This record gives sequence, C-alpha cells and structure tokens, in this order.
Amino acid sequence: MTAVPPIWPWPCAAPRWSSLVRPIPPCGAPGARRLMPWSRRLGICRADDWRPPSASLTFRWKTCWTPSTACWPTPVAPLRPRHRRRASGNRRPDDRVSPGDAMSRPTISIHRVKRLLDQFGTKRILVIGDLMLDEFIWGRASRISPEAPVPVVEIERESTHLGGAGNVVHNLRSLEADVVVLGVVGRDRAGDRISETLSELGAETSGLLVDPSRPTTVKTRIIAHNQQVVRADRESRRPLSPPLTEQLIARFTERLDECDGVVISDYDKGVITPQLLQRILPLAEAAGKPVFLDPKLRNFKHYSPVTLLKPNQREAEQITHIEIADEASLLEAGRTILQWLQCQHLLITRGELGMTLFSGDGQVTHIPTVTREVYDVTGAGDTTMAALALAFVSGAPPLEAAILANYAASVVIGKVGTVPVTPQDILTAIRLTDAES
Repeated sequence: MTAVPPIWPWPCAAPRWSSLVRPIPPCGAPGARRLMPWSRRLGICRADDWRPPSASLTFRWKTCWTPSTACWPTPVAPLRPRHRRRASGNRRPDDRVSPGDAMSRPTISIHRVKRLLDQFGTKRILVIGDLMLDEFIWGRASRISPEAPVPVVEIERESTHLGGAGNVVHNLRSLEADVVVLGVVGRDRAGDRISETLSELGAETSGLLVDPSRPTTVKTRIIAHNQQVVRADRESRRPLSPPLTEQLIARFTERLDECDGVVISDYDKGVITPQLLQRILPLAEAAGKPVFLDPKLRNFKHYSPVTLLKPNQREAEQITHIEIADEASLLEAGRTILQWLQCQHLLITRGELGMTLFSGDGQVTHIPTVTREVYDVTGAGDTTMAALALAFVSGAPPLEAAILANYAASVVIGKVGTVPVTPQDILTAIRLTDAES
C-alpha cells in the first residue's frame, strides 16, 4: 500500500532555495533523529518535505527562508529515544579489552549487589562542590516563530531539581546514605530553594554558606515533546573569596572524621579552587578517607592525592591533548593521567561506549554499557559518582563499584530530566539485563 502525504488545510508559500547542507535521511531511517535538525526532531516539517517511512529517497534541508514560508502545519512525532545503546556483546573494535585485562565482560551477581545495597544505609558521605538548581520548563512546540527560525514552545508546567553537587547529594540520599553537604549559594530565590530541598531530603546542611556577591547557579532547560530545545545558564565562575574558602576548609575539617568517604564535585563554578584542594586533599589522606573526584580542566594539576578520578572522555582528551579514537589512544590517555596525578584509580566514562577502569597496578578493564533506550543524559555523571562512591566505601573493589555505577547510570538515562536512582532501580536494571542476555 502506497503511503499518501497528508493534505494540509491551508497552503504555504513556495519554499525558496539557497545553499544546500548535509542530506537528511527519511524519518524512519536508522539514525535519522541524530542527523536531522531540531525542528525535524520536534515533528515540525514542511508539507513538501514529507516522506513515508519506507521512502528510499533523501532530501536536503532548506537553510534560507522567510517568515512567510514558515507557516507550516505541524504533525507531532511520538516520543523516541535519541539513540539506542549497543548490546554489550556487539562492541565496536575500539571497545575491545586490552590484553591482560581480568575479564572481557565483567559482571556482578545480583546477590552481591543486594549485600552492597544493604550497606548503603549505614554510610555517611561528605559532598563538597558546586551546587546548582536545574530548572525545567515543559511544553509543546506546535509552530515556528514568525520572528526567527525557532520553535514556539507553549509552556504546560515547570519543575526544579538539584543539580551539580546537589544532584550527587540527591542520589546519595535516594540510595539511603547519610550526607554532609559543603557548598555555597547566593542570596536569592534559587539559593533558598536549594537549601530547602537539601533539608527536605534529610541532608546535613550546616556547611552550606551564603555568598551575597554571587548568584546561585541556575540551568534552565526548555523541553518540548520530551526533547530539549535550548538551555540557558545563570552563573558566576569567579573563584570563591579567601574568607569563604577558609570557612569551607574549617567545616570540612570539623565533619571529616564522622564520614566514610569524600566526593568532590567540580563543575568549574568557582567553589573548588587550587587553594581549597591543596588544603582538603591532604587532610582526607591523613584521615584515611577515600576521595572521589569529578574533574574539570582548570584545576586538573591540583587533583592529588585522590582515590578515584572520574573524567568523561571529552575531559580526558582536554586534559591530555590526546584524541581518543581507538583502544591505543584510550590506553595512552588513561595511563598518562595516572602517571601525572598518581591517583589510585581512574574511571573514564565514554557514553555509549561504556566506561574504562584504570588501576595504579597497571590493570585496565572495559565495562560495556548496559543496553538501554536513551532519552536524556542529564545528571548521569552525578548518579555514577554517587553509586560508585557508596559501593566503594561499602566494601566493593573498584571494578565491582564501577559495574554497579554503570547499572545506576543506565536507569537515569532512560528518563527525562534530573532524576535520582534508588536501590530497587539498580536491582531491576540488573534483572532486566540478565533476562536479555
């Protein structure tokens, strides 16, 4: 049966053509959503561009048009994931485990995970870093603005969630751990909201400082049909003043002994400074507390001593100036970071390619990603860090902790927005993976 293009109730002006850009595949073609412009992702397309999913022809996106040619009808596409994770058994050549690795497909039994999860509620983690507020504006995009080539989003609801170090705290509390928070907010509504939310979660907030001279970091995301359209940031990256830094160090010293581990969440917003790192890292080492650090390029040379460093692939490339394109370059980048910082363990997260664990003894293990539909990666790194730190302080070796964190991240990427993970979510993810294999 031949598909018939829809008949629109009104005519549109004939499109004007100018330069041509990359070809766009038909809507139903594999990988089409990653290649199409944002307006196609939202289901906004011209009547003359319509193709049935089975069409084999490609068409080109028109880059020059006027508002008069933009009054197109707008059928809304159903929610689709941005892409699908590859099954762990179908890895690309550059995902191969290097010779000498302990295992090619590292696993952890669900009984072992249950024992670790039972320990989470007995642990206390100190979290220090850049606190943020994630603001989400949800709506529908049914037309293109006549003023500019942008979608008009009709707002339906709004929500706010903890972001940055706050999201790490939220995940730790969701995993039933006790949390001590050290950070800085501005004297504004966003700062009040962060303080209130942390208190509602049951986190210890005596180390939350207020800096009237800086705004609280707020990231506003506009989402239409469960697809992010644009993000707007309100923030200051100015380094924290010396008096406030001294106050943070004093609070850190007071609360360190009662905690089982330390998470440093550096988002390069000014709270984590070289002066702060040079004081608190030796204190944690002397107290025998493991330190887990989410890095940024600016402070990289000051991240020592730490127990585990967790950069993503892009950050590892920026730090080492090595483009990670295959197994050899990945190994070179990872071993370079280990040599520079002398950290005990390094975990490079690589998105759909999984994560790779480097140990100081030279062992390298690749952990394939868990097969999941990906809707939103917001906050996945924070979830990974929270689960990783808790598993480690609960007695898991680094490899088991990384595997458990990998399952935790697979949960949040299947949801839209900043969401925490629960112990039951992790168990469900493991059961689903076992059933699929």
